[in-house]
Formats: sequence, structure tokens, C-alpha cells
Amino acid sequence: MRWVHGHVAAIGVVAVALFATAGVFAFARPEFHQYVMPSPPPEPLPYAKVTYSATDAQRAFRGVDINLVLHTHEPVPVGAPPIIDLSNNGNVVVVDVFGDPQRVAASGFSDYFNFANGHWLKAPKTCSSTANGAERWHGNVRVIVSCARAGTSAGVWLRRVDQAFAQLAVSR
Repeated sequence: MRWVHGHVAAIGVVAVALFATAGVFAFARPEFHQYVMPSPPPEPLPYAKVTYSATDAQRAFRGVDINLVLHTHEPVPVGAPPIIDLSNNGNVVVVDVFGDPQRVAASGFSDYFNFANGHWLKAPKTCSSTANGAERWHGNVRVIVSCARAGTSAGVWLRRVDQAFAQLAVSR
């Protein structure tokens, strides 16, 4: 009993907090609201027809000393995958070769990668202090250079990507 007399203020504070919490749940009735993404991104895919194959991309990048390894395996059911993934050994450069635009769109792919402050965002084209990756497109081929993995030589990697894209254009 002596202990209770010594802690009357603390017991009173806890009691008031419990009553206030009970009051919030009794009268405010908080409800769960499912998060809903806004409408789909505003633009379609940045290409309208398939121009290059994965083999074309591998050949063009090999021409600038970037050897690409195939990561995509045959889908089930068997058929041409809508997106073929390639990358170099250290994953500094990731190359995606996109197939039929209708199948790619049906797969749920979007060139927009983030939704922030009420706006869809695309990846930047160059590396900066805030960028995780720099994205470049040439026809149905997309390249993402990892800014973190490239480090201070990110500009060199992006120039090599541009050179590979130039070789792609010549190969057609």
C-alpha cells in the first residue's frame, strides 16, 4: 500500500493514457484503407516494333569490350520470351532486349520505375549523386548502367553503351 501512495502521479498518468487510447478507438474509429496506385504510367513503351535481337545486342556490346551473359531461360509454356535479360559479369551494365510490344505491355512492364510525390518518374539518363542507375534506350534495347557499381568511371561506361548503340544501328 505504501508503494501505491508513492506512485500516485505515475499511476494517474498511465490511467489517463489508457482512457485516452480507448476513447480514440471508441470514437474515432480508424479504418484500414487499401493503398491504390494511380492510373498507369502516362506513356506507352518507347518502341513500336522489334528491331534488334539478343544476338545483335551481344555482338554490338562485344564490339566495345562488354561481354554480355544471357540470364533469361525459356519460359513456360515454351515460346519467345517478351523480355530477354543480359548483363556483364559484374552487373555494371544490364541489357534488356524487348520483344513484341503488346506482349511486353501485357506482362505489366512499364518504363516508369517509381511513383513519388504524385508523379511517375523515369530513370535518369546519366549518373549523379542521387541516381542508382542510368537508363538508355535504342529501339527495343534498354541498357541500365549501375551508377554505384560503375563508381567514378560511370561516364566511361555510358560512353561505351553509346558506342555499342552506334554499332547496333550500323548492323541493321
